[in-house]
Amino acid sequence: NLLLSARRSEQELASEEETLASQKVRLRRELKLLEYQQSSRFSARPTLHGRYVLASLLGRGGFSEVWKCYDLVSMAFRAVKIHQLDARWSDDKKRSYTRHVSREYDIHRNVCHPRIVRLLDVFEIDHDSFATVLEHCPGGDLDERLGGGRMPEKEARAVIVQVVCGVAYLQRGGGDRKPLIP
Repeated sequence: NLLLSARRSEQELASEEETLASQKVRLRRELKLLEYQQSSRFSARPTLHGRYVLASLLGRGGFSEVWKCYDLVSMAFRAVKIHQLDARWSDDKKRSYTRHVSREYDIHRNVCHPRIVRLLDVFEIDHDSFATVLEHCPGGDLDERLGGGRMPEKEARAVIVQVVCGVAYLQRGGGDRKPLIP
């Protein structure tokens, strides 16, 4: 009886430790995101293109930031990806990056699938930055869903099926584009 009680306590502690570790990862991520938001060129939350009011930073990559914004025209939340060219880049590198992103949104603007985020707008902010506006998907990204831990198998299967459906659509030439080549 004492041994059984000790095993239960050990399992409870292990479960609590996993929960705390997951919370720690989430809180670290939120703190880093707040630091990025405060140091962003867009931290004053300007209204972009006369209609997109920046609300909060959702993520940041090497050359872009993604902000949750409110669209004053459609009266809905959106995600705006702000692409910023590095002023130190050569003109060739800037042109190459801009061509790459232009190809990406040329493909994306014709894609219409329930498992692929829709591209809604594209506009220039200034000489060294431009934005793509996407539908906002509440609930966080996959990294947040994992929370630094494991995802239950049933949920993981559902996520994989959704990703495969989106990729299959693109592979079949969805959006009037050539199929993906592996």
